[in-house]
Amino acid sequence: MKNFCHAILCVVYCCVLSAQQSTQPLPPTQYQIKFIRHLLVSIGNSDRDPNISKMNIDGIVLLYGLNEQEAAAIEMAGRSFTSALTSFQRSRTAVVSGKETLTEADNASIMALSSKLDETVRSLASQILTSVRPERATLLRLQGDLLEKVTVNADRTSSKGGN
Repeated sequence: MKNFCHAILCVVYCCVLSAQQSTQPLPPTQYQIKFIRHLLVSIGNSDRDPNISKMNIDGIVLLYGLNEQEAAAIEMAGRSFTSALTSFQRSRTAVVSGKETLTEADNASIMALSSKLDETVRSLASQILTSVRPERATLLRLQGDLLEKVTVNADRTSSKGGN
């Protein structure tokens, strides 16, 4: 039944997106951005062995049927994410270094840095979705939509259990 629902959701999603392809692409949703952030972390983590990052990129290429140009765009987005994350970590460390407690200004600075990183991820998600073929973008978007369904259902289940 789950596979059937997944197939129906995919067909409906593809139909909706193909009808809207003549217009501007839709911006990614919150959950689509979360999913793409996960992809970026898996391929752009500078603390990880480069061979593992390469293996993750190869897996993404295989899973989503990406061509070389699309794979290169995602790999470049991963490097951009790594750079933005490193900058965030460095700046955050500079704010908190040597302090036992943080001031409101320190917290505001960290929030601004976090917002800047979130905006970078949002921009990279949009960049990825427009740099791959429409049907591949649909598959990537669908993963984010499935994440939303799972998250919403989990939230409903946990709120029922708490009553």
